[in-house]
Amino acid sequence: MKPFYSPFVDKKGNIIPLSKLRFSHVLQLKEHEIEEGYQVEYKSRWDDNFLKKHLCQTIASFANSEGGWLFVGIEDNTANYIGIEKLRADYNQIISQKLVSVSPMPKFESRFVKDPKNSRKGILVVYIYEGTDPPYVCNGTVYLRSGSSKIPVRSGRIEIDNLVQKAEKFDKQHKAFCTNNLIGKDAQFPVCSIYLYNPYANIDINQISSRLRTMKNELNETGLWQRINYSLDSILCYGSDVVSKEAITTVAEFFADGNVKLFCPLFVLPRDLYQGWAEFIKERSPNIDVGEMLVTDGYITYASMLRQLINAFEYLKKSNYHINDYYISFEYKNIGKSVLFFRQNLQTTEDIGQYIQTINCNNFYVCPKSEISTLPTHFIHDVPIDEVGNNAIQILEANFAFLFGIDPIELTRKIEESGPLYKEKLFSSHYHYKS
Repeated sequence: MKPFYSPFVDKKGNIIPLSKLRFSHVLQLKEHEIEEGYQVEYKSRWDDNFLKKHLCQTIASFANSEGGWLFVGIEDNTANYIGIEKLRADYNQIISQKLVSVSPMPKFESRFVKDPKNSRKGILVVYIYEGTDPPYVCNGTVYLRSGSSKIPVRSGRIEIDNLVQKAEKFDKQHKAFCTNNLIGKDAQFPVCSIYLYNPYANIDINQISSRLRTMKNELNETGLWQRINYSLDSILCYGSDVVSKEAITTVAEFFADGNVKLFCPLFVLPRDLYQGWAEFIKERSPNIDVGEMLVTDGYITYASMLRQLINAFEYLKKSNYHINDYYISFEYKNIGKSVLFFRQNLQTTEDIGQYIQTINCNNFYVCPKSEISTLPTHFIHDVPIDEVGNNAIQILEANFAFLFGIDPIELTRKIEESGPLYKEKLFSSHYHYKS
């Protein structure tokens, strides 16, 4: 991936994100003599001709090349402001609907920047990302950028092979990043690794040292981790200050280029702590014997993973990284035949009866696989900072629920019911039941 290009920078040379772009910034395109070219295209009108003949082809050509900017409401040759009428409909939605003719769907962001002198007019700014899965085919044709134009490529041309090789290169880079090098191959405890990978991330090798120093100070200021250390090209943040051969703790690894790895051990109850529960189940459901299985505390594990994910999201947002640039994937190891445990407050015979009935109706949550790696997914739209927590919850609930064969709605109910039983002793393994 080539470094991200933007025609919008502030006085300190920092890139101005699309979300903070003002009308005055767009008008400076002419002042700064930003002409149409390989990564910039101007269109004066948003009309049927543009929508039918140019929109999808232009976006596909940028995605197949190195990404770029499309400005609608600026005259092609002069870069003069013309303006287009503000539509009531959402431009992101309109563009997405038009892009059904492009396969796969290119990744883009758009924003309508209003004219302060006439709020009904303005400029539509669309940023198209360099594609990670080319070729992007528009109505059966592949388009590439050539100077300030888009050109069709005939099938069988070497350019098609180059696009396929680009997709393969991204796939290899992604897989190389998604490896857990924090535990040895002989480790037996269950663990989840969460990978937040940004294919557009890059950093000058000469800036890594200074960037790591800045990151360490920023991460220390959050007060979220017990111990923070330097690594070769990353900062390691530990959930515990205990240092020993047997120490197992959550770890967040923040790389200088903006990528993130989260290491989340699943909280397994020691046998002596769940023995009573196991015997209680076996007495009433002879077909279920969890005495020799890994029993994972569902509430504590979920809460720990969720906190890790929210902390990572919030740090990335505050560091001006765009969440929608990231691919997220989960990797679980050593989880075979793990049982998910939730505290129960079984005070009455009726409580016990209902609990046993749910178990006998196969509502007993056992992970069927020993290792699982999920397919990477990415965020289509940027996430406002006040919605980061909700976004993390949605991602984790679906992932964690399906791992153990639970409906996400049922998992939410289990979390809500068991949470109050922990009170202040969040990481206690005590459970409540009466026989």
